[in-house]
Amino acid sequence: MQLSAVTAGALALPGHAVADHESEKATELYDFIRNHVEGDYVIQTLVLFESEAGFDALEDLGLEQDIGDDETEPVDIEQTTDPQPAAHIGVTPFQASDVLELDEIEQVEFSPGANPFWKLDNYEDGVFPSVEESIEYISFDEAVEGLRYLEDQHSDRLNIFRVGETPGYHNLLEGETDPQDMWFGELTNNIEDSDSFKEKRKCVFSISIHSDEPYGREGFLRLVEQTLVRDEPDMDKWLDDIVVVFVLTNPDGWVRREPQYIGVENEFGRENAAGVDQNRGFPTEGWIDPDHYPGEAWGANLEDDQPTEIDDDVPEDILDHVPDTLAVTNHLRTYNNIETVADLHGMGWSEEPVESRPLYYTLTQNSNQFDHQELHDADEMTRVVGEYVREELGPIEDHRDALFDGVERFAQDDDELEAEDVAPELIFRDGSSVDTLGYTTTGGFRSFVGGLQEFSGLGVKGNTVEFLQYSGEGRMDYRHDFTNLAVDTYQAVVRGYIDHGTSNVEATIETDGRSTAYVASETLTRSSDDLVFADTEQTFTSSSSTLESDETDVVSFDVSGDAGQISVTVEHDGPVTATLIDPDGEAVETYESTEEMEREAEWNVTNPAAGEWSVDIENRSDDENEVTVSSQQLLLEENEEDVDGVLAPDPEEVLGFTQAEYEVTPMQYFEDNAEFFADADLDIVSVDDVTDGALDDGDAYDNVVINHDEPADDQQCLDQLDEFVDTGGNLVLTDRGVQLLGHLESDLAAGVADDDIESIERQFALLDDDPDEDDPDDELPSDGKNLDHRLMEGIRPVQREMWNVAGLGYASPNIEAPMTLVDADAFEGAGGTVAATTDHQVSVGALEHDGEETGIHVISSVLPPALQNNLHPFGMVNYGLELLGHQVLMNALGYDQQRIVDGEEIDVWDNPEERDAEP
Repeated sequence: MQLSAVTAGALALPGHAVADHESEKATELYDFIRNHVEGDYVIQTLVLFESEAGFDALEDLGLEQDIGDDETEPVDIEQTTDPQPAAHIGVTPFQASDVLELDEIEQVEFSPGANPFWKLDNYEDGVFPSVEESIEYISFDEAVEGLRYLEDQHSDRLNIFRVGETPGYHNLLEGETDPQDMWFGELTNNIEDSDSFKEKRKCVFSISIHSDEPYGREGFLRLVEQTLVRDEPDMDKWLDDIVVVFVLTNPDGWVRREPQYIGVENEFGRENAAGVDQNRGFPTEGWIDPDHYPGEAWGANLEDDQPTEIDDDVPEDILDHVPDTLAVTNHLRTYNNIETVADLHGMGWSEEPVESRPLYYTLTQNSNQFDHQELHDADEMTRVVGEYVREELGPIEDHRDALFDGVERFAQDDDELEAEDVAPELIFRDGSSVDTLGYTTTGGFRSFVGGLQEFSGLGVKGNTVEFLQYSGEGRMDYRHDFTNLAVDTYQAVVRGYIDHGTSNVEATIETDGRSTAYVASETLTRSSDDLVFADTEQTFTSSSSTLESDETDVVSFDVSGDAGQISVTVEHDGPVTATLIDPDGEAVETYESTEEMEREAEWNVTNPAAGEWSVDIENRSDDENEVTVSSQQLLLEENEEDVDGVLAPDPEEVLGFTQAEYEVTPMQYFEDNAEFFADADLDIVSVDDVTDGALDDGDAYDNVVINHDEPADDQQCLDQLDEFVDTGGNLVLTDRGVQLLGHLESDLAAGVADDDIESIERQFALLDDDPDEDDPDDELPSDGKNLDHRLMEGIRPVQREMWNVAGLGYASPNIEAPMTLVDADAFEGAGGTVAATTDHQVSVGALEHDGEETGIHVISSVLPPALQNNLHPFGMVNYGLELLGHQVLMNALGYDQQRIVDGEEIDVWDNPEERDAEP
């Protein structure tokens, strides 16, 4: 069964009726909708008849639907006689008037959704029909009623319940705010056995936190039904040991597609009704954007004063904006034994990304302090999910028609674009969000999931799952072939996560007895006691203008000398180019949108220069374009009596939360991983210990790691390091410790001078570079990594990010991430080999003894100290290594890593590139 393509009709001005019709046979909502939508809007209509004679009467109307190119065809009509004669039809408001004139009609009502007769509890073709038999996307009310029906039929396996509500859109018909219930579900065998339930592992799924990314919920809800009513032997087996927990995360964005809600465009929404992106609004360690509303259910004092409930002291502004997020954080904390978490998303495309992105990818953990075991467990989860997707989909060539079905609306403006042009190169790819998307966030759901339990997190592994989808202007119409491909993919994803949830992963480090000392320094320690909270004031400006096609505009605003941070947002109706300009006339940020991208620009600048800033805007639309530029400043006025310490925004004044107490150091990485160095010593030593000969005491250590430059002014310590290297020791210099290379006089380091080394700041700490166009001998690949180098062993091409910035307090839109780089010519002139470059300088490299794998290894950025100047109410992590950073460091130490799953060693290192290859 199939409804015609839904047009881009939308509400007129909110609350403004375009007609004034009433019928005793129509529900109040149906009359409201047909009076308030434009004439070409297709209303999904349920028609109840007094008798089966109504079927012929409806057919005799001869209703037609527009199929484009000035052609029409008969409107599709679905019929049933259970529990009474009824039909489902898609009609325009004018056609609805003709339908309502039929004498045979008992009632007409609005009935959006996949199943034409869900309002009649008629589930003859399934609660959630197959994609081929579906009318449209599953609606929110349909999903809830369908799940409740399944719960009633299978109460021994499924439990559905409310945990709170959303802010709610204003309902034009009711004349009041209309919050939606927040629904959780639990699926397992013998669900009423409370002792068994508590002990079982939990696999958690967030279903479409961005409701304009619907395919995750389309696949997941159908899989729930299939598990309960059809033959699903794997699921049946897994549910003996696993509880599948799921949450319908953004009901507001889901119902936003329905015309009775004010201020919307009849389309699924990314944000909730308060305008908040929930995937930026979870309590996470490190930097928090002051524009966001973190849903910390423990309240202002960050203490769980009311276990299992949302605390009474949650700041009022947070309660108003994110009651939905508060409900999610609060309820997830009630579960024991959470094993995996997946956040089901979708990623919009345009012509360029279609050719360069994979069809499907996962994003690994962000902002989290994971040790060796946790990194491998999380990576194994991602690898297993990828294998499920590969096995389900096979070669990408098999899906070109379905992909073209999904992108056809985009292709309408390009007569030369054909199916073979739109398929991505790969089925699957995984990496950090920076690796795969080029950006990272603060307050993300998966960062909350992986966050430390001592602060606000759940302390478990989780992924974000993305599937390439069309996101364009107007209404997201229902494409059956493409939706079917997406549903198959997401069901494979869900099975992969659950399968991994049943497995046991053990990660080990083979040291071959090689001992390691790491040189600690108090200069790396950061504590909440260091903070000096300035009197914090927030100021706002906003300016809107309507630009004609190709018109430009400049919006200026003054930044105070007391500003600790500015946040700038550019909202737009059509495609724009926007550039943020500082008082010196330099471009700080640039944003370019397309017809297919409806996002807004969001920029944050810490410690901005005082003076006049501006945003240059170009309207690239063929039509008028309304553009709004908003700016917010955090003004930090230092308290005169507090002159020592780190000046930072006061989280209580900015967000209403107290500051979490913490003391962190990147050296905690070695302490956390000591248990995995079972056959080798791993010791902490001080700079004074090194000066006093700790490294030459009977060949005490094979490796020494230094990630700071404290020894630079201690010649005796430098002499000890030189002797350690010259006698065959392996010195690993990371972060600011790379500066020591210019101070050492060892034979290996003699060719590198102090001025050959540069400490810089970048947005992210990446092993990522472009070929040097001025150097014809530059043989590094375009991504800046020499994957044949020993230090790159086990590294995949997609991996670029060494550590995640946000969890350590670095504001991800800013240029703050520290890297210490070495001049490539000097390094190679000294006999070094380059493993990776950044900005055409050495970011990873080796100066090794002839024929040996020991000497001096440099890693530009992997274990930096936390940055405290930005807002960070929920504490800090000690370190935030991505798997890439951990791998490179293990390679530099000469250690091998093993991963054992259910007693069997898994080979993930010998041919890492195969993981990204076409199946």
